Amino acid sequence: MSDAEPTPDRPEVSRRRFRQFIPRPSTAVAGGVAPWARVAASDRRPIPLERAVGSLTGLLLPAAVEPRPRPQAAVLVPLFERAGDTAVVLIRRSLSLMSNPGDLAFPGGRLERDERAVDAALREADEEVGLSPGSVNLLGRLAVVNRTRVRERVVPYVGTMTAEPCLRAHPGEVDAVLTLSLSDLAAAGVYWEEEWTMPGQASRLLPFFADAAILGDDVIWGMTAAVLRELLTAVLAPGPAPGPESPIA
Repeated sequence: MSDAEPTPDRPEVSRRRFRQFIPRPSTAVAGGVAPWARVAASDRRPIPLERAVGSLTGLLLPAAVEPRPRPQAAVLVPLFERAGDTAVVLIRRSLSLMSNPGDLAFPGGRLERDERAVDAALREADEEVGLSPGSVNLLGRLAVVNRTRVRERVVPYVGTMTAEPCLRAHPGEVDAVLTLSLSDLAAAGVYWEEEWTMPGQASRLLPFFADAAILGDDVIWGMTAAVLRELLTAVLAPGPAPGPESPIA
Protein backbone atom coordinates (compact mmCIF):
# COMPACT_ATOMS: atom_id res chain seq x y z
CA MET A 1 0.00 0.00 0.00
CA SER A 2 3.04 2.26 -0.19
CA ASP A 3 1.85 4.14 -3.26
CA ALA A 4 -1.46 5.24 -1.71
CA GLU A 5 -2.11 8.96 -1.91
CA PRO A 6 -2.01 10.72 1.51
CA THR A 7 -4.89 13.05 0.63
CA PRO A 8 -6.68 11.53 -2.37
CA ASP A 9 -9.97 13.38 -2.02
CA ARG A 10 -10.97 17.00 -2.03
CA PRO A 11 -10.35 18.76 1.31
CA GLU A 12 -13.07 21.36 0.83
CA VAL A 13 -16.54 21.80 -0.59
CA SER A 14 -16.37 21.93 -4.39
CA ARG A 15 -17.41 25.29 -5.84
CA ARG A 16 -17.15 24.16 -9.43
CA ARG A 17 -20.22 24.73 -11.61
CA PHE A 18 -21.87 21.61 -12.98
CA ARG A 19 -24.59 20.81 -15.49
CA GLN A 20 -26.79 19.57 -12.65
CA PHE A 21 -28.50 21.82 -10.10
CA ILE A 22 -27.16 21.10 -6.61
CA PRO A 23 -29.35 22.60 -3.83
CA ARG A 24 -26.31 23.05 -1.60
CA PRO A 25 -27.02 25.02 1.59
CA SER A 26 -24.70 27.89 2.43
CA THR A 27 -23.76 26.07 5.62
CA ALA A 28 -22.33 23.03 3.76
CA VAL A 29 -18.88 21.97 4.94
CA ALA A 30 -16.39 19.37 3.79
CA GLY A 31 -16.98 15.82 4.95
CA GLY A 32 -14.65 12.85 5.15
CA VAL A 33 -12.43 11.24 2.54
CA ALA A 34 -13.35 8.26 0.41
CA PRO A 35 -13.60 4.93 2.25
CA TRP A 36 -10.96 3.64 -0.19
CA ALA A 37 -8.66 6.64 0.37
CA ARG A 38 -5.81 4.53 1.74
CA VAL A 39 -6.02 1.87 -0.93
CA ALA A 40 -2.99 1.98 -3.23
CA ALA A 41 -3.65 3.36 -6.69
CA SER A 42 -2.32 0.12 -8.19
CA ASP A 43 -5.00 -1.82 -6.26
CA ARG A 44 -7.81 0.33 -7.68
CA ARG A 45 -7.07 -0.37 -11.35
CA PRO A 46 -8.19 -2.49 -12.97
CA ILE A 47 -11.26 -3.90 -11.25
CA PRO A 48 -12.23 -7.04 -13.23
CA LEU A 49 -15.90 -8.02 -13.17
CA GLU A 50 -15.08 -11.27 -11.39
CA ARG A 51 -13.47 -9.31 -8.56
CA ALA A 52 -16.40 -6.91 -8.32
CA VAL A 53 -18.98 -9.69 -8.27
CA GLY A 54 -17.03 -11.67 -5.68
CA SER A 55 -16.78 -8.62 -3.43
CA LEU A 56 -20.53 -8.02 -3.57
CA THR A 57 -21.55 -11.54 -2.56
CA GLY A 58 -21.87 -10.80 1.14
CA LEU A 59 -23.48 -7.41 0.56
CA LEU A 60 -26.42 -8.36 -1.63
CA LEU A 61 -29.81 -9.61 -0.54
CA PRO A 62 -31.74 -12.11 -2.73
CA ALA A 63 -33.43 -10.39 -5.66
CA ALA A 64 -36.45 -12.67 -5.33
CA VAL A 65 -37.20 -11.42 -1.80
CA GLU A 66 -39.28 -8.27 -2.08
CA PRO A 67 -38.43 -5.50 0.39
CA ARG A 68 -41.04 -4.67 2.99
CA PRO A 69 -42.64 -2.23 3.31
CA ARG A 70 -43.07 -1.90 -0.45
CA PRO A 71 -40.75 0.73 -1.97
CA GLN A 72 -42.03 3.43 -4.32
CA ALA A 73 -39.29 2.94 -6.92
CA ALA A 74 -36.56 0.58 -8.09
CA VAL A 75 -33.38 0.98 -10.14
CA LEU A 76 -31.02 -1.37 -11.92
CA VAL A 77 -27.25 -1.15 -11.44
CA PRO A 78 -25.97 -2.77 -14.66
CA LEU A 79 -22.34 -3.96 -14.62
CA PHE A 80 -20.24 -5.39 -17.44
CA GLU A 81 -16.56 -5.86 -18.22
CA ARG A 82 -14.75 -3.71 -20.77
CA ALA A 83 -11.03 -4.12 -21.43
CA GLY A 84 -10.63 -6.03 -18.17
CA ASP A 85 -12.34 -3.36 -16.08
CA THR A 86 -15.84 -3.25 -14.61
CA ALA A 87 -18.09 -0.56 -16.06
CA VAL A 88 -21.49 0.67 -14.84
CA VAL A 89 -24.37 2.09 -16.87
CA LEU A 90 -25.87 5.46 -15.94
CA ILE A 91 -28.33 7.77 -17.65
CA ARG A 92 -28.61 11.54 -17.77
CA ARG A 93 -32.25 12.32 -17.19
CA SER A 94 -34.00 14.55 -19.69
CA LEU A 95 -34.30 18.23 -18.81
CA SER A 96 -37.98 18.00 -19.72
CA LEU A 97 -38.76 15.68 -16.79
CA MET A 98 -40.47 17.07 -13.70
CA SER A 99 -38.43 14.91 -11.32
CA ASN A 100 -34.65 15.37 -11.06
CA PRO A 101 -34.18 16.82 -14.57
CA GLY A 102 -30.63 16.51 -15.88
CA ASP A 103 -29.40 14.35 -13.01
CA LEU A 104 -27.21 11.30 -13.54
CA ALA A 105 -28.98 8.18 -12.34
CA PHE A 106 -29.30 4.44 -12.74
CA PRO A 107 -32.00 3.22 -15.12
CA GLY A 108 -35.18 2.82 -13.12
CA GLY A 109 -38.43 4.38 -12.00
CA ARG A 110 -41.59 4.04 -9.99
CA LEU A 111 -43.40 0.78 -9.45
CA GLU A 112 -46.68 0.24 -11.24
CA ARG A 113 -49.69 -1.09 -9.38
CA ASP A 114 -49.12 -4.68 -8.16
CA GLU A 115 -45.68 -4.75 -9.82
CA ARG A 116 -42.73 -6.35 -8.07
CA ALA A 117 -39.79 -4.04 -7.45
CA VAL A 118 -37.37 -6.26 -9.38
CA ASP A 119 -39.71 -6.33 -12.37
CA ALA A 120 -39.99 -2.54 -12.28
CA ALA A 121 -36.20 -2.15 -12.33
CA LEU A 122 -35.87 -4.47 -15.35
CA ARG A 123 -38.82 -2.92 -17.18
CA GLU A 124 -37.51 0.62 -16.73
CA ALA A 125 -34.01 -0.36 -17.87
CA ASP A 126 -35.54 -1.85 -21.02
CA GLU A 127 -37.64 1.26 -21.64
CA GLU A 128 -34.97 3.84 -20.87
CA VAL A 129 -31.84 2.35 -22.44
CA GLY A 130 -33.01 -0.72 -24.39
CA LEU A 131 -31.43 -3.21 -22.01
CA SER A 132 -33.25 -6.49 -22.53
CA PRO A 133 -34.26 -8.17 -19.24
CA GLY A 134 -33.10 -11.50 -20.67
CA SER A 135 -29.55 -10.19 -21.02
CA VAL A 136 -29.26 -9.32 -17.30
CA ASN A 137 -27.97 -11.79 -14.73
CA LEU A 138 -29.44 -10.53 -11.47
CA LEU A 139 -27.02 -10.86 -8.56
CA GLY A 140 -29.30 -9.48 -5.86
CA ARG A 141 -30.37 -6.21 -4.32
CA LEU A 142 -28.76 -3.61 -2.10
CA ALA A 143 -30.26 -2.04 0.99
CA VAL A 144 -33.30 0.15 0.38
CA VAL A 145 -32.33 3.81 0.08
CA ASN A 146 -34.46 6.48 1.71
CA ARG A 147 -34.44 9.61 -0.44
CA THR A 148 -35.13 12.09 2.30
CA ARG A 149 -35.66 15.11 0.06
CA VAL A 150 -38.59 13.54 -1.78
CA ARG A 151 -39.68 11.02 0.87
CA GLU A 152 -39.21 8.08 -1.44
CA ARG A 153 -37.89 4.59 -0.78
CA VAL A 154 -35.85 3.13 -3.65
CA VAL A 155 -34.40 -0.38 -3.96
CA PRO A 156 -31.32 -0.91 -6.19
CA TYR A 157 -30.85 -4.25 -7.96
CA VAL A 158 -27.41 -5.25 -9.24
CA GLY A 159 -27.07 -7.22 -12.46
CA THR A 160 -24.31 -8.19 -14.86
CA MET A 161 -24.08 -8.65 -18.62
CA THR A 162 -21.75 -11.06 -20.39
CA ALA A 163 -20.63 -8.37 -22.85
CA GLU A 164 -20.84 -4.63 -23.35
CA PRO A 165 -24.49 -3.95 -24.19
CA CYS A 166 -25.72 -1.97 -27.18
CA LEU A 167 -27.77 0.77 -25.53
CA ARG A 168 -29.98 3.58 -26.79
CA ALA A 169 -31.48 6.54 -24.97
CA HIS A 170 -35.27 6.78 -24.79
CA PRO A 171 -36.23 10.09 -26.43
CA GLY A 172 -38.03 12.40 -24.04
CA GLU A 173 -36.80 10.59 -20.91
CA VAL A 174 -33.04 10.15 -21.32
CA ASP A 175 -30.64 12.76 -22.69
CA ALA A 176 -27.62 10.45 -22.72
CA VAL A 177 -26.40 6.99 -21.71
CA LEU A 178 -23.05 6.83 -19.91
CA THR A 179 -20.82 3.81 -19.24
CA LEU A 180 -18.24 4.57 -16.57
CA SER A 181 -15.32 2.51 -15.30
CA LEU A 182 -15.36 1.74 -11.57
CA SER A 183 -11.60 2.29 -11.61
CA ASP A 184 -12.07 5.82 -12.94
CA LEU A 185 -14.64 6.57 -10.25
CA ALA A 186 -12.24 5.25 -7.58
CA ALA A 187 -9.31 7.37 -8.80
CA ALA A 188 -7.82 10.08 -6.59
CA GLY A 189 -9.66 13.39 -6.58
CA VAL A 190 -12.91 12.11 -8.12
CA TYR A 191 -14.87 11.53 -4.90
CA TRP A 192 -15.64 13.86 -2.03
CA GLU A 193 -18.24 14.28 0.71
CA GLU A 194 -20.12 17.27 2.03
CA GLU A 195 -21.95 17.66 5.32
CA TRP A 196 -25.30 19.37 4.88
CA THR A 197 -27.51 20.74 7.61
CA MET A 198 -31.05 21.74 6.70
CA PRO A 199 -33.51 23.57 8.99
CA GLY A 200 -35.31 21.09 11.21
CA GLN A 201 -33.19 18.15 10.01
CA ALA A 202 -30.17 16.32 11.37
CA SER A 203 -26.93 16.93 9.48
CA ARG A 204 -26.04 14.30 6.88
CA LEU A 205 -23.12 13.40 4.66
CA LEU A 206 -23.66 13.50 0.91
CA PRO A 207 -21.25 11.82 -1.54
CA PHE A 208 -20.20 13.30 -4.89
CA PHE A 209 -18.24 12.11 -7.93
CA ALA A 210 -16.92 14.54 -10.55
CA ASP A 211 -13.98 14.67 -12.92
CA ALA A 212 -13.73 16.64 -16.14
CA ALA A 213 -11.86 13.83 -17.92
CA ILE A 214 -14.52 11.17 -17.34
CA LEU A 215 -17.69 13.17 -16.66
CA GLY A 216 -17.19 16.54 -18.34
CA ASP A 217 -19.56 19.04 -16.72
CA ASP A 218 -21.64 16.35 -15.03
CA VAL A 219 -21.59 15.49 -11.33
CA ILE A 220 -22.92 12.34 -9.69
CA TRP A 221 -24.57 13.04 -6.35
CA GLY A 222 -27.46 11.98 -4.13
CA MET A 223 -28.75 8.42 -4.25
CA THR A 224 -26.73 7.45 -7.32
CA ALA A 225 -23.48 8.56 -5.69
CA ALA A 226 -24.44 6.78 -2.47
CA VAL A 227 -24.98 3.48 -4.29
CA LEU A 228 -21.69 3.85 -6.18
CA ARG A 229 -19.92 4.58 -2.89
CA GLU A 230 -21.42 1.40 -1.43
CA LEU A 231 -20.26 -0.67 -4.41
CA LEU A 232 -16.74 0.76 -4.44
CA THR A 233 -16.41 0.36 -0.68
CA ALA A 234 -17.42 -3.31 -0.93
CA VAL A 235 -14.81 -3.90 -3.64
CA LEU A 236 -11.93 -1.78 -2.33
CA ALA A 237 -12.43 -1.29 1.41
CA PRO A 238 -14.91 -3.89 2.70
CA GLY A 239 -16.27 -3.62 6.19
CA PRO A 240 -19.50 -4.53 8.01
CA ALA A 241 -22.48 -4.79 5.69
CA PRO A 242 -25.11 -2.04 6.05
CA GLY A 243 -28.55 -2.73 7.50
CA PRO A 244 -31.69 -3.51 5.49
CA GLU A 245 -32.32 0.20 4.89
CA SER A 246 -29.89 3.00 4.24
CA PRO A 247 -30.68 6.66 5.08
CA ILE A 248 -28.06 7.98 2.67
CA ALA A 249 -29.05 10.45 -0.06
